[in-house]
Amino acid sequence: MNSYLQLLVFFFAAMNPAAATVAMMKSAGPEVGRARQQVVAAGVTIAAVLYAGATFGAEQFLNALEIEAESFRVAAGIVMAASGVFIILRGAPEVESAGMGVRGALFPLAVPLLFSPAGVVAAISYGADDGAWKAFLALAVSLALAGVLLAWQARIGR
Repeated sequence: MNSYLQLLVFFFAAMNPAAATVAMMKSAGPEVGRARQQVVAAGVTIAAVLYAGATFGAEQFLNALEIEAESFRVAAGIVMAASGVFIILRGAPEVESAGMGVRGALFPLAVPLLFSPAGVVAAISYGADDGAWKAFLALAVSLALAGVLLAWQARIGR
């Protein structure tokens, strides 16, 4: 498996769009269709901007904390493993519906479902190690796939 495909798989697993879709289905109000699709589009856009900041600011962030990328990689692995175990044991996170509009796109969709702790540490770790552009492109593809899943769910409803 080449390194870009590996990055894509890691980011897709860290974001866990399937769990985000299930959480959004649980919290969905009576609104479905176009309005929810707009919330999904806004949420994915917000998450992309946040991930861009984490990815392109990774080296500066680690330098400010005086942490080597190798040490942070260990911490990132622990956070990602803990997040995975949590999802396996507890299922999709329980979130309350924040309604429509920017508020619903920001919370809970963009943060914490798409811009998750595991995703953030992965973005910082891979942004510092593999280069920000390569990591961000893998993140963008993963976010696009997550957006398609969420938009499809929003279109058909529960």
